[in-house]
Amino acid sequence: VYASNRGHQSIAVYKVQGEGEALELVEIISTQGDWPRDFNIDNSDKYLVCAHERDGVLSLFERDEHTGRLTLLDD
Repeated sequence: VYASNRGHQSIAVYKVQGEGEALELVEIISTQGDWPRDFNIDNSDKYLVCAHERDGVLSLFERDEHTGRLTLLDD
C-alpha cells in the first residue's frame, strides 16, 4: 500500500499483514518535489511516477516487486 504525504513531501510504503488485518510500515521516502498530488504504478508494476502540484515536478521511482520499496531514478 502506498500513500502520499503532502506537506511532508513523501510517499509511505506499507506491507499488508495476513489477510489485511494490519499494515506494517516499510519505508517513507522523499518525493523530491513540492506537494505530491498524485502517483501511479505503471502496468508492469516496476515503476511508480509521482506528480507534484506546486512545482510541476514528476518523480520516477523503480519499484521492488517483492518488498514494495522505492528507489528514485533521477533527481
